[in-house]
Amino acid sequence: MENSDLYMNFLLDEDISVIKEIVNCLVTLQSMFGFFPLIKGKGTIAKKVVDILLQKNKSQESSRNLGESQISTLIIIDRSCDLMTPLLTELTYEGLLRSTFDISACKLTLPSSEDQDKKQENRSLLLNSSSEFYASLRYLMFHEAIKNIRQSATKFKEEFDQFMKTKNVTDLKKAVSNYPVLKQKKHDIHLNMEIAEKVAARVHTNIFETIVFTEQEFYLENFVDKPHPIIDQLVGSLYSIKDVVRLMCIQSIVRGGLSQKVYEYYCNALTQGYGYLTLNLILNLEKLGLMKFQWDSNKNRNFIELSKNFKLTNPKTAVANIFSISEFKFLSLLHSLIMQINQIFYA
Repeated sequence: MENSDLYMNFLLDEDISVIKEIVNCLVTLQSMFGFFPLIKGKGTIAKKVVDILLQKNKSQESSRNLGESQISTLIIIDRSCDLMTPLLTELTYEGLLRSTFDISACKLTLPSSEDQDKKQENRSLLLNSSSEFYASLRYLMFHEAIKNIRQSATKFKEEFDQFMKTKNVTDLKKAVSNYPVLKQKKHDIHLNMEIAEKVAARVHTNIFETIVFTEQEFYLENFVDKPHPIIDQLVGSLYSIKDVVRLMCIQSIVRGGLSQKVYEYYCNALTQGYGYLTLNLILNLEKLGLMKFQWDSNKNRNFIELSKNFKLTNPKTAVANIFSISEFKFLSLLHSLIMQINQIFYA
């Protein structure tokens, strides 16, 4: 079910086989948890999926399991209903991990450094809730996750100091039986601390901060009616075209389309900065609805109007906290704590 290219394949390549693929996955899901009593969908692809699934269910009605379904309602929403969310920089702990590292099958693998033992070559983290410690961090904002790791490391050191001071035989037996748990805690804290250090090195760069604040300007309606100077600077420095186009698309979606002047300006900037081959990219972005020309400003309700009506954004919430320099102090304290614990564990 995890196919990031599905929406693109359907709209650009007109590959209708992706719909069959989704339906087959849902049929398999029904065989495991029972038929869906109620199915709802929103979007072009979702409607096609629902129609085919209902048709399949009708043809298999005689063989349907009469037992109660474990899923009361299936709601299918396709990407066309929300083009904005995947374009914005994720500022949660897990979101930054996914954008910083290469993730394969929901698994993050850290490359080993030259000064590490061969035993530690395959250090990996599953980005799900199988690890209780990671589950407590994954949906926190990055600065909150750092504080959580620091508090956990401090608490762990206190527990370990108590473990080392145990002298009573009964308490010692209990402490020894709890040793594997302590060792796992130490591993989780150490791994997440190392990951957080690598993420912080990316987060605390001027370019990352600038891009995030530019995104905020767009979706809070502080800058939408003309070419943005930051986009000009990025194109002029030949920065990653992925981030440049992403900012252009955010501005387009926020406005419900770019004005003719801004649209032509951006198209010229892309072709002059990155070459004529970007023309194909521009056409594909138009086809996907990500960057388009605004023919009639009153025809569609744009993101700004909807965000105000449904309170999708909070102007009072600042993103500055994620760039707090104190995080480096937290990480250095964590590092010293872990080193002290390592000396005891591996002595």
